[in-house]
Amino acid sequence: MKKLIIKTSFFVIPFLLLFVVTQSFHKKDKGDLLRLGYIYDTNNYDVKVLFKKYFDRTKDYKQVSEINLDTINTYDFVSIGDSFSTQGPIGYQNCMVHNTNIKLLDIDRDLYDSPLQGLYDLINGGFFDNNKTKYVILQNVERGFVERGKSISKTNKFTIDSLKQIFIKKNKEKLEKEHEKKPKDQFFSKENIRFVMYNFNYLYDDNANVSQTYKVNTTKNLFSVSDHKLLFFEDDVKVLNSNNDKLLIENLNNELNVLSDILTKMNIQLIVLPSPDKYDIYYDYIVNKEKYEKPIFFDHFNTLKKRYLYINSKEILAKAIKSKEDVYFYDDTHWSPIASELIADEILRISK
Repeated sequence: MKKLIIKTSFFVIPFLLLFVVTQSFHKKDKGDLLRLGYIYDTNNYDVKVLFKKYFDRTKDYKQVSEINLDTINTYDFVSIGDSFSTQGPIGYQNCMVHNTNIKLLDIDRDLYDSPLQGLYDLINGGFFDNNKTKYVILQNVERGFVERGKSISKTNKFTIDSLKQIFIKKNKEKLEKEHEKKPKDQFFSKENIRFVMYNFNYLYDDNANVSQTYKVNTTKNLFSVSDHKLLFFEDDVKVLNSNNDKLLIENLNNELNVLSDILTKMNIQLIVLPSPDKYDIYYDYIVNKEKYEKPIFFDHFNTLKKRYLYINSKEILAKAIKSKEDVYFYDDTHWSPIASELIADEILRISK
């Protein structure tokens, strides 16, 4: 029996050590880049403390899942976007409506994969017949915009009835998942091995050889941490082949112009809001940036003729980072309330 215990301990003890280290230092409540990269957070960066006044706000705009779809509703703005449009109290929509009489409706993110396609589907389904608005804000992150412009179905549709059925189904699925949720085995989890392996690999490789998060040195502190580091998502780099393609960018702009023409006939103005990739915004501050391809999506996109209102978000935010820290979150792919406020101000300015 004693020999069995000794032999077993040789197998179990390494996993126990990995488990203790991971559970002690891998913060799962921090930003997506820390979580994806299994990065040990030595900075104790806490956005809820740093931006407490924004996190303490209520969400003052409505989402489609929160309204009565059988009535005629009137709004100043309808927003549709990706994760940059799902920041709730700290997002640009909330900054727009905070302490104002502005009425804004956001299209729930889980209704669509592509905001561009989702907007077409809503138009075709008669959504704006019942939900009147002066402006539609179409937001899309830079890394996904060009690809989403390549494959658009202009015949798909979301009717009011189909939206109701989707919400009923999703609420049922949510309840079922909560009921069936089982705790994961954390002791023998791959997470424990990855946490130790990734943090060791980051000592000599920018993305730890296999990580989805890049960690690079910067020429100055860009965040309220003192390590001269920038974290960014691997997809920001992977998409550059198409995102730097002038013809594909022109195709995207043409699609947006067509969409704007359709909305104009409905007395709605389209506002296009590309959200810059974190890699793009901070590219000029990367040490040895020459080994990384330069993102030039905005260089091309800004020169094109547009029949819609355009938020030149990169210009706004690139100017801001010259004098402000934490325009984007240090540990996350998304912009912070500093950027949300700047973007909100610009949307309100051009829509006057």
